Amino acid sequence: MPIVRVNNDGKEIGTRKRAKRVSWIAIGFALAGVAGFMVGNVTNGLFLLLCGNTIASIWNLADDS
Repeated sequence: MPIVRVNNDGKEIGTRKRAKRVSWIAIGFALAGVAGFMVGNVTNGLFLLLCGNTIASIWNLADDS
């Protein structure tokens, strides 16, 4: 169940849109990493996978307020 944050007026704070954007960026890096790994450029593929994981981890830590 997603966490819904509201301000003092009871209106939803727009973290869902930002979270979706960050998740799509992380997914893009992960897919690019898998493609790079499968094509044969192992180092770049693993690096891109690591970048996607890092972006998701940083967002998780930053959003955990």
